[in-house]
Amino acid sequence: MSRFLAPFASRDFRLLWSASTISLLGDGVWYVAIGWQTLALSDSATALALVWLAFTLPHIAMLLFGGVLSDRLPRRRVLLGANIVSGIFVGAIAVLSLAGVLSLWKLFILVAGYGASEAVFGPAYGAIVPDLVDREILTQANSLNQINRPLALRLAGPALGGLLVAGLGVGAALAVDAGTFGVSALILSCMSVPRTVLGKAERSIRSILRDVGEGLAAVRRVPWLWAGMGADAIGTVATWGCVQALVPVLVRNDLGGGAKTLGAVYAAGGVGAIAAALATGSRGRPRRPVTVLFLVLAGKVAAVGLFGLATSAATAMVASFLMSGLSTVGLVVWMTLIHERVQGDLLGRVNSIDWLVSTSLMPVALAVVGPLADAFGVRALLVATGVGGAALVLSFLLVPGVLAGEELRDRLEPT
Repeated sequence: MSRFLAPFASRDFRLLWSASTISLLGDGVWYVAIGWQTLALSDSATALALVWLAFTLPHIAMLLFGGVLSDRLPRRRVLLGANIVSGIFVGAIAVLSLAGVLSLWKLFILVAGYGASEAVFGPAYGAIVPDLVDREILTQANSLNQINRPLALRLAGPALGGLLVAGLGVGAALAVDAGTFGVSALILSCMSVPRTVLGKAERSIRSILRDVGEGLAAVRRVPWLWAGMGADAIGTVATWGCVQALVPVLVRNDLGGGAKTLGAVYAAGGVGAIAAALATGSRGRPRRPVTVLFLVLAGKVAAVGLFGLATSAATAMVASFLMSGLSTVGLVVWMTLIHERVQGDLLGRVNSIDWLVSTSLMPVALAVVGPLADAFGVRALLVATGVGGAALVLSFLLVPGVLAGEELRDRLEPT
């Protein structure tokens, strides 16, 4: 256990972890509140899918720019600014909801702004961790980051969101979410992480487009890296796209549950993720990390199909537990591989490309998931996604050169 907690010896890592935990708690409230708010404005799976599409499109558009920012500017400053902007957009949604003047088109605009700011936050967060802890404990640091994520985002946050929505209303729940961004920003402002970016003279010559092109070219050189990103894109479509758009409809219309039930289903995923993070951090890096990565990615997609077979809230909770647990193992292995093998000032851009690829299919999925669910049924779509998606993920193991990534010498360094 002492080795598992070793990253907390770093003051800056403790601050980063604490700020992230509070922000993720608000995000967990958001997932419940925004689903219920959308259904209150328009009772359809299509409307819910369009809200997530409004989040995803600007998120994708800003990702590469966010990666360049995290390699050019102090990453603490990037995280701080993104948190403040996110809080402003979520706070605006809360105010309009409380005032009773929120409409779908206003929600689309504000959710889009929130999505853009989150695109800047993600790459910087993924890139800053190796600046804070020794390389020997990166697995433990990433495991701790996968403890607070399920604990706050999938367990405490959704449970709190369900209680807030049921007890105080959607607007109050969103106001709490906005407040967590402010607290998180305050904590981040106390960090003193050193600046580890390009020199001023070099940055003044190199254009943003050249920086982006350099990152894309670097990723193309390493098969396990781009194949892993592709497999994760399929996993994201299945677990984030379909689940976020369809599970609220499944819970309310098929299982007869309310906001508390939806929060409990999401929270069960948090329990699974916490258990997986503890187990992964205690065991350390697997001997064949690339193989393990693709197997657990396929497993989490297969778990999506279990939602389609759920006949009760308890069954849906089991599906959520398995999906999130396997997802967490994959995230720890994946982030440790990237932190170990991506060197120099490429890390922010590689993280942004990872986010870009993993979410690249989301607009297509969100555009069609609502109409497909309306045409064929929520259950049938979930089952088909789980079975077909898992098979596609496993097919990436057949890509030439992917299994060479089992060797630690297969590293990515600046040219």
